[in-house]
This record gives sequence, structure tokens and C-alpha cells, in this order.
Amino acid sequence: MNVIIVSPNFPACNVHFCTRLQAAGVNVLGVGDGYYDNFGPELRYGLTEYYHVDDIGDYESVYRACAYYVYRYGRIDRIESFNPFWLETEAKLRKEYGVPGRQKIAVKKTAQPVSYTITALLGEGKGTVASVVLHPAGKDFCVTGNMDSELQKAWRETSVSLGEAHEFFTASFSRKKDGIYQLAECYPAPAPLSADLINYTCDCDVFSLWAQAVTGKPTTRVFDSMYACLTVRTDFTKDYPVLAEIPEECLVQETPVEQVYANTWGGS
Repeated sequence: MNVIIVSPNFPACNVHFCTRLQAAGVNVLGVGDGYYDNFGPELRYGLTEYYHVDDIGDYESVYRACAYYVYRYGRIDRIESFNPFWLETEAKLRKEYGVPGRQKIAVKKTAQPVSYTITALLGEGKGTVASVVLHPAGKDFCVTGNMDSELQKAWRETSVSLGEAHEFFTASFSRKKDGIYQLAECYPAPAPLSADLINYTCDCDVFSLWAQAVTGKPTTRVFDSMYACLTVRTDFTKDYPVLAEIPEECLVQETPVEQVYANTWGGS
């Protein structure tokens, strides 16, 4: 099985998708403008081969990279980036190389303030295998939690109509005065850090679950939220005394956030 990962080094969570595919016996074929020598050992292990292009935004360069992989490895089974920035590139490549998968691009419905964002791994029949609910509580926090009945309804309708089985799907909703949720934005990719949050709240390895599904071994188990999880968004140029108030045993991960996401997610 051959899977092309567009920009395997960005976002940072892509390394986990690569290593889980590699462990499942898949040829993981990377295309990007990052330099291989700058990749960490985990990402290098996860890539069967890497094709460097000068500018990943240049479609013709990425197209030629895929043509090389077809010549060397044969039929391509999937093309992924897990990044809303490259959804259009993914869709065009799938069409040109006859690769099955979604052709829908990011959909934005309204500019209303977001009340909740949901990221999930979808299973057979568009059912949710594992998910996380993010609530922007003020300026500095996002809190995970369960959905109320109206949010469940809005999520179910959106994921069934726009999602694909065995893929990640993110949807943001605005809550109107009557309690009904309106779709604000959706796209077929995990929100930043959300895959990690799914793992912590559902006590699972969502990267492995996805790799299993891709290789024809989808799980029938549904992973419900078992723990509450809080992300603290910080800016390295400022002091955040709230961090000192969190017990050390409750801090499970500290990670920098790519600059392109910093306005939304802070520095780490």
C-alpha cells in the first residue's frame, strides 16, 4: 500500500501519522519543501522516501513528485496532508491520479463567533470513533467536554453530509439565542493539537486507529471521553502565573504551536 503525505513535517502531529502507517507496513511517501536533514529521527523513520520541492505551493512541482512515486512504487492508495491549507492540492492530486477520497474543500458558512469546535475521527457509516469538543473559554483557555443534545444534532447532520469514513473532520458551531447551533466552519482535517487532545480525553491512540482503518482494519469500538482536558495558551513574551497554579502531575504535554496557528492557539 502506498500513501503520499503532503508536508509530512507540518503540522507537527503529522509525524505520528507517518510512523503509525509505517508500522502498519505502508510505504509512506513524503512531499514537501522542508529539508530532510532537519527532520527528527522519528519522522525519518516514518518515511519510506521523501521528495523535496522548492515550494510546496507550486502545484506542478508537487504533481511531478507524485508522478515519480507512481513510477517507482505503482498505484497510490491515498493522498493526505491533515492540513486545511493543502485541501485543494489534495483534491486536485486525487483527481489527476485516480486516487479515491474526498473532493470537498474547506467550507465556511458564517463569520459568527464560535461557541464550540469538534474534531473527530469518523468511522464506518460516518459514525464517530473518537472525538473532542473544544470550547473557547475566554482568551487563554480551551476546554474539552461533552456535547449537549442540540450540539450533537448539529454535529451529526454536518458530519454525515460532508465527512468521509476513516478521516478526520473538524466543524465549528455558533450557538444562537434560541439554543440552536449554526455551522460556522468545517474542513476534513484535525484542528491544531486536537488529535493529541482526543488521545488524552478518550485514552486511545487515534493515530493508530486511523492507520488501522486506512489499511483495512477499522475498529468498531467507540471511544468516549474519559477525562477532562484543558489547554493553556501562552505567549513566550509574557508571564502566565496560571501555569504555576496547575499541579505538575496534571501537565501531560507542552508543545510549541506553529506560527500560523499562534493567533488562535497562543505560543504553546
